[in-house]
Amino acid sequence: MPRRLLLIADSLGGGLGGAVAAHGRWFGERGWDVVVAAPATPGWPDALAGAAAFEPVAIPGTGRRVDAMRDAARSVRKLAGATRPDVVHAHGMRALAVGRLAGLRPYVTLHGSGRATDDPVAYDVVRRLVRRAVPLLARGAYSATPQFGGGWRFLPHASPRLAQLHALPAPDGSGPTLVAWIARLDADKRPELFVRAIASAARRVDVRGAIAGSGTAKASLEQLIAELGAPVDLLGEVDPGPLLARSSVVAVFGTNEALTFALQEAMWVGRPVVTTDHAGSRWLVGDTGELAADVAGAASAFVRLADRAHAADLGRRAAERIRRQLTPDAPWPQLADIYAADT
Repeated sequence: MPRRLLLIADSLGGGLGGAVAAHGRWFGERGWDVVVAAPATPGWPDALAGAAAFEPVAIPGTGRRVDAMRDAARSVRKLAGATRPDVVHAHGMRALAVGRLAGLRPYVTLHGSGRATDDPVAYDVVRRLVRRAVPLLARGAYSATPQFGGGWRFLPHASPRLAQLHALPAPDGSGPTLVAWIARLDADKRPELFVRAIASAARRVDVRGAIAGSGTAKASLEQLIAELGAPVDLLGEVDPGPLLARSSVVAVFGTNEALTFALQEAMWVGRPVVTTDHAGSRWLVGDTGELAADVAGAASAFVRLADRAHAADLGRRAAERIRRQLTPDAPWPQLADIYAADT
């Protein structure tokens, strides 16, 4: 059975970083020698909890930076020569490209899909064409969302926090209905949609929003909240546990989502969610939450979920559904079987 694993990741931010850390820890705790190669990131290698090693590799934020991609491939080639991995697994399309340029044939996991806000016109067409070719280039191609065919295998990833969470009682019903938004404050997460939807809903029902997270959009959100007079609190980076306990509803939006960890965690503790209509969200949420395409849709969902009995019923069903859909250690046992069968 192979015992040396090299993980290549093109980013360690947000849920992707959590998945990579969980991947490294799970295998490292079971006797594998694991090395994670990814851009230098605050909190690493501590995120690996001593179960794996971390090697910073400057993978650029876009594959269009050809020279930087070539430099990253040289670093990975040198690292692979020193560690001689039995298995190489790339997280993200750029990580796969770097691995291939380094002369490796990794497994690959794609964690999200969608158009990035700064993509050139028609670049999404190129991305789709490349995605079709990936199963031919990789040792195995896995997607954390269920929408791909043509050689891709759907492999759901559970939030690393699920094992520590349990169902919570619904809030006691005093004060406004609290809707929590838990994600980075970046353009691709669309936090302005949340603020505008809360402002709209608050004109019809007693509802308040709370935003947990930080990022580049903080200043513009503060300005928007003031302009609209929106009942929204910016909490910054906080432990989401107490916020989930106080909230009746959780909302997360985005242009590029898979099985969003914040949504999984909300459902696991028994909270209904409002989120963007993506393939992963549909698979995860089913009929236990609401999907919204725009401000009007999100505001209408918040109004309906201000009915606390309705929200509590959906939350109970959400907790039951996610336990049918996911186990807390998914997909690491499945990957271990794949690695063993293929080597």
